[in-house]
Amino acid sequence: MFFSSCKRLLLRSRDSGTHLRVLQNPFCCKSISHISDSPNPPSLTIDYLINSCGLSPETALSASKKICTSFSTTEKPDSVLKFLESHGFLKPHITKLISAHPRLLSANIERTLKPKIKLFQDLGLSGPKLAELIASNPSTLLRSLNCQIIPCIQLVRSFVKTDENVIKALKRSKWLLSSNPDMRLQSNIALLRDHNVPNSRIVYMIINQPGSLLLKTESLKETVEAVEKLGFKPESGLFTIAIHTLCSMSKSTWEAKLKLLKDLGWSEEEIFGAFKRMPIFLASSENKMKEGMDFFVKMFNWKASLISKHPRLLMFSLKKRVIPRFEIYKILMSQGLLRDEWGLIPMLNLCERDFLIKYVTPYEEQLPHLLKAYKSQESELGGSWKAKL
Repeated sequence: MFFSSCKRLLLRSRDSGTHLRVLQNPFCCKSISHISDSPNPPSLTIDYLINSCGLSPETALSASKKICTSFSTTEKPDSVLKFLESHGFLKPHITKLISAHPRLLSANIERTLKPKIKLFQDLGLSGPKLAELIASNPSTLLRSLNCQIIPCIQLVRSFVKTDENVIKALKRSKWLLSSNPDMRLQSNIALLRDHNVPNSRIVYMIINQPGSLLLKTESLKETVEAVEKLGFKPESGLFTIAIHTLCSMSKSTWEAKLKLLKDLGWSEEEIFGAFKRMPIFLASSENKMKEGMDFFVKMFNWKASLISKHPRLLMFSLKKRVIPRFEIYKILMSQGLLRDEWGLIPMLNLCERDFLIKYVTPYEEQLPHLLKAYKSQESELGGSWKAKL
């Protein structure tokens, strides 16, 4: 269905030179992109942006200067808002769209907005999900349909095969539709193939980590080579995860995190050993890693060398996961129901469902308040553990 829609849209655009120019470069369309030279836009425009679009007075004043001409009537912008609302856009979505691109209020519904909305509907998006996707990247509605949006979606779909996977990729990176597929996506995919990354891992990256494939090819090449030097094998899933982790931060951030871990007692060998076990752990914020180290060192007297063998520990939320499960651990230990002093590590690694099945449900008869204790710790405790030291 998606490809038949693409074909119809492309054929329709060939039949009308005017339509094609509008779709290919909406910023050249006078009705959309002309910026008012008026230093004092009339109050009707500003009032409309505030009252109908939800903009703050300051944002409305700035946005009003980007609208082609000040409103003499609200008929045109009313029709645009009505169209968006009819397709599931709520006030927050509209506020975000118009704040970023107020010229959308002057867009031609039939030629500029409707074809793009129809395209996403054919992919399987509608209502709030459609609105959320477009609001996350407001410029989508002003992109060239035939030169940018359709080719990019077709390229992604040629790898991931299903519309469902295309949608997942689009949700993962708001920049995916902002890129020129021939300049970035294609060349970066070719780069990964040249380094013997299996097609299955490339597909995984497109669906789950598309942002890494939108970098400048030279930058991605440097990262790929760095990952190879660290000893990761291209056929391993950890290879692409390591690429994604390094791509997600600047060199200065990477160096700051390495310095933090060294200051917390990790050796260089332990840092890179942990990175090879679980590259994504270094995507955690410096603050989160520091708090995690403080907790495990001060509450359990665990050494950095032990924690480095379980780097996933530093990815867990203290408030939502570690502290609530620690409370259950203490209760079970006090009742003689858990004898392994290292039992907290497997407790923390389990998913929520398996944790409850293994450590809470079996003891509910014997300890009827166990679940309540767990839930209360989950919702109330945070940094207060420091006061207990």
